[in-house]
Amino acid sequence: MGASESAFQRLDELSTLIGQRLPHIAPLRPAGTSILHLLRAGLGARYVIWDREEDTYRWYGPSGRGAALGRTAGQAIELIAAALPAPVPPIGGCEPCKRGDHHLCTRLCACAH
Repeated sequence: MGASESAFQRLDELSTLIGQRLPHIAPLRPAGTSILHLLRAGLGARYVIWDREEDTYRWYGPSGRGAALGRTAGQAIELIAAALPAPVPPIGGCEPCKRGDHHLCTRLCACAH
């Protein structure tokens, strides 16, 4: 297995775990890239890479490699969850639900639909 394949697999593993445990974050790794995009509604994106030299997940940004997140997806997700907490649901529900447009709900509100 090549180094890029290993990086792809590691980022895909983290992406799957984020999708299961952090519903407020949409993980996306564009085909052929070794950067995992963590998209958050209304809050922008953060980026994670697999650092092959140190065998660890790292934040990635405009200035290059950032702080280490851990060697396993489980370690990384704990630090990602702490850095990117779920938004506090609005009291009384989200704006679409207040209007009765539940199909547009952000699913971050306290509505029971």
